[in-house]
Amino acid sequence: QIAEPLEMLPVFLSGCRSVLALVGDTYATRLWCVMELTVFVMTGGEEDQIQWVPLSPEQEHSRSSTSVLANFDVRNARCFLQSDTDRLLSTIDASFEGLERFNDTLRTLLTRASE
Repeated sequence: QIAEPLEMLPVFLSGCRSVLALVGDTYATRLWCVMELTVFVMTGGEEDQIQWVPLSPEQEHSRSSTSVLANFDVRNARCFLQSDTDRLLSTIDASFEGLERFNDTLRTLLTRASE
């Protein structure tokens, strides 16, 4: 059931002083992860309150991580259940007046947060 956690996400994240992003090769393909960061910023969080931690030493200074973020496309991100993916994408589409606008917003956020 995704409905209740999705509705409560802004409440949970608005009470956070910071967010820890454990970033690996698949980070930009995990829809819940990118949604959480976006909601955190939309509820008043600042980009400098996102702690960006690469999961492997190779990623720490890697251009591949930056490339993945710069080329982020929400249409390539998924949840475990297809029904959750569909619901989140529908919510994003309605909230951002289109998936491409969300992509632009998140690319900027992810790039700034990882610097």
